[in-house]
Parts: sequence; structure tokens; C-alpha cells
Amino acid sequence: MNDEDKGLCQLPKKRTGLRVQWLASWPMWLIGIVGFLLYITIIAVVSLVEWYFSTPSNMWVKAGDGSTVGWWDIVYFNFVSILTIGYGDYSPNCGAARLLTVLEAIAGTAILTITLAALIAKFLSAPTNAVVFSRHAYYCTDDEAFLVIYLNTTRTRLVNAEISSYFKLGGDWMVRPSARSPFVTRAVQTFFTDRVRQDHLVNLLNEASDAFRFAISGQLGGASYSVAIEYKPSDIIVLPNRNVLTRASGTWISGHQSLKECSIIVRRKLRPPRTRR
Repeated sequence: MNDEDKGLCQLPKKRTGLRVQWLASWPMWLIGIVGFLLYITIIAVVSLVEWYFSTPSNMWVKAGDGSTVGWWDIVYFNFVSILTIGYGDYSPNCGAARLLTVLEAIAGTAILTITLAALIAKFLSAPTNAVVFSRHAYYCTDDEAFLVIYLNTTRTRLVNAEISSYFKLGGDWMVRPSARSPFVTRAVQTFFTDRVRQDHLVNLLNEASDAFRFAISGQLGGASYSVAIEYKPSDIIVLPNRNVLTRASGTWISGHQSLKECSIIVRRKLRPPRTRR
């Protein structure tokens, strides 16, 4: 194997998507405050440097009318410089001050660009809780399929929706072909997955490691959106059919068993009786 083939086989050393995670976790007001604080920090640092190295005979910042320059005049000059306004009433008076002014203007432009880009991306991105799922998934024995209930909480439709599900059963992932829908409305939705035979499910189910996952992706407003949820066997309720849900009262769930409990009971029933010697 040559070096090029080895490079193709190596896993990436750095994680990707960290900027997206950071953007999703920070609210818009916090992004604006961080950008403003970066402005203030740079202005304070540059002003302190210019004030510290200035002398009465050699001020780093000079006034256009020849008046004496004080501390607040230097701060004002740096505010104007970092915003790249340049009124001309104050100006750098030496080579070092000119260099600091150029670097300050570049830093200010970069901070403004990054902050505005983050705010726009945050404004256009879909809310993280746009689609919410029910606490439990359901396995309907009559249909031998999983039933998932979810709700679009936004004021718009999720268009070009792609719905997929997969189940980890007996150490292997059973991936189902994804289903497409023109849109997902704002009402409560129910979705049946492909058929999973009950006997196959019970015999191979491992309560410690298996899980059922359900994902939805599409266009929400002007942004792409995707969300997924994972149900453990103890989070999956076994029902005969979906009609039980429509007839249920608030305490109906106490009379039904989870997939984990059901599989244990069925396995015990499937065991052959012990023979006495």
C-alpha cells in the first residue's frame, strides 16, 4: 500500500461541524454581545498602548487643530479607526501608530463581517425544536410495524421532507428505505415504518444495546432542517393497533408493556418446558 492509499484509509484527525454546533447553541443576543465586546477589547488595548508610549513632545495621536490630545480623545480616535470612518479630526502621528491603526481597521472589518454572518445564519436557520416527537414510540402487533408520532411546531410547512428509520437489532442495523413527502403540515403526524416481524424482533432483541431511530429532514422556510430521535426498548410501547391511542385516556399507558418487558415475557413463553429426570 502506497502513501496515497494509506491517506485515503485514514480517519480525519479533526472533528468537523463544530462551528455549526457553536452557532446552534448560542442565541442571537449573545452573538451580538460577543462581537461588541471584541470591538471594545481591541479599542481598549490599542488606546492603552498609544497612551502609554505617548509623551508631551511626541504624542502617538495628534489633533487636526493642534490642540492637546487626552485619553478620551485617543479612545474616540480608535473607535473611529476600528469602524473605518476616518473623520480626519484626529490622526496617527508616527509609524507605529499608523501600523496599529491599519491593523485595528482590519480587525474591525473582520469582526463586523463574522458577527453579521453569524447573525444572518442564525436568523435564517430553523429552530432546533421545530419538530418534536412523542415520548414513546409504539410497536403495533397487528401491523408488525413501528408507529412514530411527531409534530411540526412552526408556522410553516416542512417541504421536500425525507423520512427515514432504522433499528439496531441483534447487533446489526436494519436500515429502511427513506420515504419522501411533498411537505409536512403543522398538524400532529403519525408514521408507520416498514414491517418488522414480531417473532424476529423478540428473538433478536438485546435490551442493552438495541435502539430504534427515526429521522426527518427537509426545507423549513429558507433553510435546511433535520432532526432525529432514538428510542430504547424501554421507550417503545407495545400495542395491538393505532386505534388504542385514539380511544386512550390519560392513564392508559400504565396498562401496557414496553417492548423490553414484552420481549422478556414472550421469550419466557417460548422456552421449552423443563423435563424431570
